[in-house]
Amino acid sequence: MNLIGHNEVISASRLVERGKIYSLAIPIQRTGVPIFPHRGPPQRLTTVNDQDQPRHLNGGVPSGTGPNADMLIAATHNGTHIDALCHVYSDWKLYNGFPSNSFKTADGAQHCGIEKMGGIVSRAVLLDFAGLVGAPVLDETVAISGKMIAAAERRQDIEIRAGDIVLLHTGWLGHYFAGEANGMPPSLYDVPGLGMSGAEYLIDRDVAAIGADNPAVEIMSSQSTTFLQLHLELLVNRGIPLLEHLDLRQPISDGVNRGMFIAAPLPIMGASGSPINPLLIV
Repeated sequence: MNLIGHNEVISASRLVERGKIYSLAIPIQRTGVPIFPHRGPPQRLTTVNDQDQPRHLNGGVPSGTGPNADMLIAATHNGTHIDALCHVYSDWKLYNGFPSNSFKTADGAQHCGIEKMGGIVSRAVLLDFAGLVGAPVLDETVAISGKMIAAAERRQDIEIRAGDIVLLHTGWLGHYFAGEANGMPPSLYDVPGLGMSGAEYLIDRDVAAIGADNPAVEIMSSQSTTFLQLHLELLVNRGIPLLEHLDLRQPISDGVNRGMFIAAPLPIMGASGSPINPLLIV
């Protein structure tokens, strides 16, 4: 994120020509969206509504008048979200060498928590890999390589620059919703995504963050014996945040390949991530 300075923000704002805003978030709801079962679905619970009229009347509120209110219980790594740099650890260390045991049970992260990230505004580059291969979705065995990224840049006539937010369209989220509608949603553990050579390509270009329309940005296989290899490389070793479960369908359909990207993680003290509603403005 240190690669995003005043010039990058101003440059991103100059990309806005039509004033069209794309929300890249999927709905926060209990069913019908990709949810990792071990994290649990989000719960929107009503705390007060018109069934509490007697309580309001005792407070002098006129009959037929009153509030609705609710509370949200949600895992920070389900739905559309961003990973903080403390999300994973390797060799008992977080990013910047902080010890993994500095993440406490009660207080969370003492270092690299999501509240340190602040707001994110920069140029987004949207690369369409499903379009690159001429299919609605990449095969689940496809790891996006550096060569594929270079080919997507040429095909879409765009070049990744330092400080960019790079968004990868694999087609997986659209594939998920199509399967969900037919009662056969695909596995969240076998998905196409970024491979190591692709990650190295983006690292070499000093990108600020990487997002995708899949559950983990990186390729995942239920048969793999390694733990989130790219999470460890990008978050722990490189300090590059990851944005997951981005809904890129509409901008891809509209032929968008760049724009002003805005995201504001919730300042949850000590959290390893945050739900977001990222915006792409063109």
